[in-house]
Amino acid sequence: GPTAKRRKLEVDERELRIPLEHGWRRETVINGVSCTGVVKGEVTYYSPCGRRFKQYPDVIRFLEKNNIVDMNRENFSFSSKVLLGDFLQPTVGEECVRLSEEQVMKRLEELKLSRSLKSQSGSHRPEGGKATQEQKLQQQLEREKAAHAAKEAKRVAKEEAARQKEHVRFLKEQERSERQEAIRREREQRNQQMMEARRRRQEELEKQRQEEHLRKQQVTLHFICQTLLVALSSVA
Repeated sequence: GPTAKRRKLEVDERELRIPLEHGWRRETVINGVSCTGVVKGEVTYYSPCGRRFKQYPDVIRFLEKNNIVDMNRENFSFSSKVLLGDFLQPTVGEECVRLSEEQVMKRLEELKLSRSLKSQSGSHRPEGGKATQEQKLQQQLEREKAAHAAKEAKRVAKEEAARQKEHVRFLKEQERSERQEAIRREREQRNQQMMEARRRRQEELEKQRQEEHLRKQQVTLHFICQTLLVALSSVA
């Protein structure tokens, strides 16, 4: 349970402090802090003789080589989550600010408190946030509706313009057809008039030929009659 876990952490912390009690130094270069308030960084151990260690195998070999039996692997941790030893906070320049465990813990508590207050401040405005989201959604829907209406109006206007254009084209085509039909009828009428005039002319010429032929026949007949009368007179 929580009590056993807390007891284990306390035991682990006591075990991890043993090297520091024997002259070792533990430094953590802080690279950042997670959203849950956990330090992110790189841990380095320094032996009393100044030897630097960044991983477990090197520490174990050093302990075995120097016959150090009162410390083992369980007394060391390279996890930056463990708030133990000194901490180095990088600055804008190349230098680092050295912080103690207490200073780091205090800053983490302040950070957690600040984030908690911000979280609570945000949680006190759920209705406002919800209302804002609803307003944004409503505004978005209205924009989409307006855009759809504008698009629909544009489509209707385009279709109306197309219909008007088609109607104008139809009227022009109808006018052109009527004009062509009028020209055709006028041409046909003119042709009929010409044909009628030609027919009357031919009939008149034919009548004149017949009259001329009849006149010639009458002249010939009159001549024959006169000749017969003269002949009869001479016989008598």
